[in-house]
Amino acid sequence: MSEPVLSKKTRNALVEEMRIIDGKHYPKNKSKEPSSKESQRLDKLYYSKMGEYFRRLPRLVISKCPFCNKPFKHSFDPWGLNGPWWWTDRLCEVIEPNDCGHFRVLQGAYDLKGRQPNDVKEGVEPGPEIPFVVPRLFKLPSMVAVIGTLGMANGDIAYPIVYFSTAKIAAIDLYKEWGRSEYWFKDDKGNSCWTIPNSKWDFELKPYMQKGKVRFVDLKGGKGASFLSGKKCAPFMGMKGEHSPQMISWGEMAHGDLPNGEIICPFED
Repeated sequence: MSEPVLSKKTRNALVEEMRIIDGKHYPKNKSKEPSSKESQRLDKLYYSKMGEYFRRLPRLVISKCPFCNKPFKHSFDPWGLNGPWWWTDRLCEVIEPNDCGHFRVLQGAYDLKGRQPNDVKEGVEPGPEIPFVVPRLFKLPSMVAVIGTLGMANGDIAYPIVYFSTAKIAAIDLYKEWGRSEYWFKDDKGNSCWTIPNSKWDFELKPYMQKGKVRFVDLKGGKGASFLSGKKCAPFMGMKGEHSPQMISWGEMAHGDLPNGEIICPFED
C-alpha cells in the first residue's frame, strides 16, 4: 500500500525532525557529541525521515512535452527552500514517475520576491530570479525548452525549465539538474562521472520562442498543463530580475558568477 502524499503540516514536521536529529548528531558543544552507538542510531533515524520525505513528496505536473503533449510529472517541494529537495547536496536518490521518453534536462529559476530567506539553513542554489535558457543545449538534435510558473506556498515563485528532445542524446552532452552545482551522469560504459557545468545562459527568450526552441506552459498549480501562445507568452518576455545564480545558506543570500562557457577543472587550484 502506497504512503499518502505529504501535507504541508506533515512535511514541515519531517523537516523539523531532521533538523533536530542533525543537531543531536553534530552538536555545537563538542562535549555533547553522541557515542558511536548513538551516532549510528541517529544516522539511521535521520535517513529514515529523509527517505519518507522524498517518497511522500508530491509528484506535480511541472511541464508538458512539446512532441507528444503528455504532461511531465516530477517530484517537487512546493512549500519552501528549507526542504531537502532543494538542497544542493541532496543525500537521497529520488524515484521519479515514468516520463514519455522525450525528457532530457530539468533546470529552473526561483524568485524570492525580495524576502530574506531566514528559513534556509542548508546550502541551496535555486538558480537566478528569472527564467533563462542554455543555448548550447539547442545545438543538440531537436531540443526544445518548456518554461512554466509554479507559485510556492510561501509566496515565492518557481520557474521549471524542462528540456525535451526526440533524439537519443549522450548523457555527457546534457546538463546538471535544477539546484545542483555538479552534474553526475553515467558514461556509455555505465561508469559514474561528474563535471562542473559552465555553459553560458541567455535571458532573452523571445528569439528562441520565434525559432520554436522555447515554449511556455500554464501549469495550473501543478495539476495540469496547457501550452501558451500569442499574447499569453508576453509575461515571460523581458522579465526583470537578478541574472546571477543565487546561493543561500544559513539565511544569507549571495550571488555567484554567471557561467562564461569556459571549461572548469575541479582539480586545479
